[in-house]
Amino acid sequence: MDHSLQELRTLLERIELIIAQHINYVDRLKKSLRSGEAFPHKKCTECAFGKLLYSEVWPNKDQYPLEIASLLETIERLHCNFHQKAFEIESVATQEEKLKILKEVEEYSMSLLNPLLSLKAVLKKVIE
Repeated sequence: MDHSLQELRTLLERIELIIAQHINYVDRLKKSLRSGEAFPHKKCTECAFGKLLYSEVWPNKDQYPLEIASLLETIERLHCNFHQKAFEIESVATQEEKLKILKEVEEYSMSLLNPLLSLKAVLKKVIE
C-alpha cells in the first residue's frame, strides 16, 4: 500500500477518537476552572491529534488529493486556534473572564467537528 494512503487510513481510524479527545479536553478544562486546579495545557503539536497530524500526516499533505489537503489545512488552523485560546485562560485574572474564554474554547472545539466529519467522509471515499 502506498505510504501516504496508509497515513490517511490511520487518520480515518482515529477521527472518532480525535473528536472524543477534544470534547474530553474541554470537559477537563471546565473541571479545572471549577476546582481551581492547574490545567495541563498542551500546544497543538503536543496533544495526541497534533502528534499524529504533524508527524505522520502533515509532512505529506501536498501529496494528498486537493480536497483532503484543504480540509487538513482548515482543521490544522482551527485546532491550533483551539489550543491557543485554551492557553489564554491562564492570562486572565477573574473567573468571569476565564469563563468567557472557555466559551470561546468550546466554540473552537465545536467548529472542528464539521471539517473533521467532512474529512472522515472524504477519506472513506478515497480509501474504501
